[in-house]
Amino acid sequence: MEIAILLLTLAALAFSRDTCSDTPTSAASHTQPTSTSSSHFRLVVDVTSHDLEPSIQDWAVSSYHIGPCYSYAVLLPYNGSADYSRAFYVNGTSSDVKGGTSNIITDGGTPPVPYGVDVPAAKDADKDGRRPVQMNCGEGTPGVIISRRADTNPRLRYNDKADNEPFGGWYACNSSLIYGPAVVLYYRGREEATPKGCADLTLYTECVQHSAVVEQHAQVAPCVPNVANVD
Repeated sequence: MEIAILLLTLAALAFSRDTCSDTPTSAASHTQPTSTSSSHFRLVVDVTSHDLEPSIQDWAVSSYHIGPCYSYAVLLPYNGSADYSRAFYVNGTSSDVKGGTSNIITDGGTPPVPYGVDVPAAKDADKDGRRPVQMNCGEGTPGVIISRRADTNPRLRYNDKADNEPFGGWYACNSSLIYGPAVVLYYRGREEATPKGCADLTLYTECVQHSAVVEQHAQVAPCVPNVANVD
């Protein structure tokens, strides 16, 4: 992996949001898939069953700071601001990408440092037996990748090669966190059930223009074009 191990002194850094220059679109994957590529992208929700109230269709992944270098992955609707969501990129060598062992990074902190997307193992589930996705200082979980198929938009998947676990799915629940309520993103294994009252979803990539402060060599990834930037 290309990102060096963070110094312990970074643990005291405060969280700050990234700035994405694009405005959001509603490029739901129910339409004919259209794919281009970008070094940066946002992760956008496509609900597959049991939507929440209000609907979280087309919401995007952002972060909810819970402590120095630790954040939950949460879902937010577009609020008129360009930085309502996180800008992500693929970290790793071309061999990592080809072998499905790369990881997904977003810049966070002041000054910005890499925050990796972390997926807890089944043994590390919370007190409710759930696996909340987090964005924490460091490289994140290897095997969190962007997958592209001919019949769907590019989407986020997790290849758990450490436990040899096939990809399960993502879901979201209304949750109470330390600073108040939030719609939290969770991962479930293929044999795990989505809790009642939560929404099953996929996360597709939407291209954004973003200049990463920490990682200037992000791998190009497939993403849905943002129509706001199409002439």
